[in-house]
Amino acid sequence: MRFLFVLLVMIATSGAHAADVVSTGRRLDLRRVLRPEGTTVLLFIQETSAMEQEFLATLEKELPTSDRLALRVVKLKNLENDAARQFTITMTPTAIVFDRWAKEFARASAAEEIRAAVRKGMLMARIAWIDEDH
Repeated sequence: MRFLFVLLVMIATSGAHAADVVSTGRRLDLRRVLRPEGTTVLLFIQETSAMEQEFLATLEKELPTSDRLALRVVKLKNLENDAARQFTITMTPTAIVFDRWAKEFARASAAEEIRAAVRKGMLMARIAWIDEDH
């Protein structure tokens, strides 16, 4: 019976990309947050908004599961928090997508735009000169 329960939990969570909360409004050391040699989504949400928590849950399910992708969350009390000011966040939810070279290449608030930016980031070549857009 225990085996069946563990199997069901594994099936239910497969394909889900778990997010790490990296700040509750405090200033971030970006180098510690970014996925080395991968794409990082830094998602800013209001910590008290049920709608934004649901947005995060949906995004976790829809993003591909990969060791080259990280979903990091900053939960804000308000837009005056240090982290919001550090990244010039004017509304939530806002996602900033960083490429493998730690450069911001997209900002988005819609799930479709975030998924498209992640797709582009994951297709970037490992060597900078191969990637003509870089």
